[in-house]
Parts: sequence; C-alpha cells; structure tokens
Amino acid sequence: MVADTQSDKELIIQFQNGNQTAFETLYNRYCDRLYSFLVYQIGNHTADDLFQDVMMNVQRHLLKFNPDGNFRAWLVKIAINKIRDHHRKTNRMKKIFRVHTNDNPEREDVNELSDPEVTDPGDVALDFVNSEISKILNTAIQKLPEKQREVVNLHYLMDLSFREIAEVLNCSINTISARARYGLRNIKKILGPKLVNELK
Repeated sequence: MVADTQSDKELIIQFQNGNQTAFETLYNRYCDRLYSFLVYQIGNHTADDLFQDVMMNVQRHLLKFNPDGNFRAWLVKIAINKIRDHHRKTNRMKKIFRVHTNDNPEREDVNELSDPEVTDPGDVALDFVNSEISKILNTAIQKLPEKQREVVNLHYLMDLSFREIAEVLNCSINTISARARYGLRNIKKILGPKLVNELK
C-alpha cells in the first residue's frame, strides 16, 4: 500500500523502480480533476475515451519522466494535446461533410495584452465541487471561446498557476491572465447578475 501523503516525485520514483501501486496512487490523486477538466473542455460524450487515452499515455511515458519535473503540468499538457488532436479530427470531419455551426470564431481581444488590469483574474468564485453549481458553470463555460475556456478550466479546475499555464501553453503570463479575466467576465455576462451573486 502506497501512502497518499507522499509527494508526486516520491510516487514517480517508486513507479520507475517497479512499484505499480505508486501509479495507482497518482491516478487516484488526479483522475477526478482530470476527468472533470476533459468534460468541461469537450463534453461528456467524448471525455471517457479521451480520459482513458490520456492516462494510458501518461503511464506509458512516465518511466522516462524526470521526477523533479512538474507532474501535474505535464499531465495537463498531455490532456491538452489530446483535446487539440480531437478538435482537429472533428473539424476535419465537419469540412468533409460540410457541417456548419453557429459558434463564434475563436479569437482574442486585441486589447487584452495592453489592459492595465491584466494581472487581476476576476472576482467570481468558481465552485467545481457542488454538482448543481457545476452544471450551471459548465453551461456557461462551454460558451466561452476555446482559449478562454482552456485557461479558466486549467486555473480553477486543475489548480495550475498562471505561470504553469503559460509554460504548458507556451504563452506569456500576461496573455494567460487576460484570457482568465475575460473568460470570467464573459461567464458573468452569460449567467447574469442574479446567478453570479448566488455563485459567490
């Protein structure tokens, strides 16, 4: 039995030394948040298959992972790559069958990087624990442009810092901060003042 009080680094070293139970502990530590992240990014229908794909990929490559590295950020990066692969395949199929959607083009506000309040992510307390609140937020978050949705989920659901997200997405911290703030602002617009107050 591997104690859940051990650090990610300790568990990774144990797994690399042949202890399979160490991976099970890592799996149990991150599976709920990772699965929820996938659901918030791509919806329930595809999350199951993608989750299994991500975890198989993690287990396959963990033997070569540097234990001193940021495991959570690495896990998220694998998940994001799988999500992007999924989107590319989906978009390819849409073009083949000429399926058109009403989604707004994904774009960033050209003024985001020059905004003086870029370091303030906003004042909406996102509660991903309460199931009813999660349903409400999920509906709102799904309506965000992909880049904003990605950062909001990584920061508030996967609990990555803006610096970690910037490294994972290969962007500046200012860009990540702006996406988070604009994402939260858009969530407030979608939910309306009454629901926003209830979620605080």
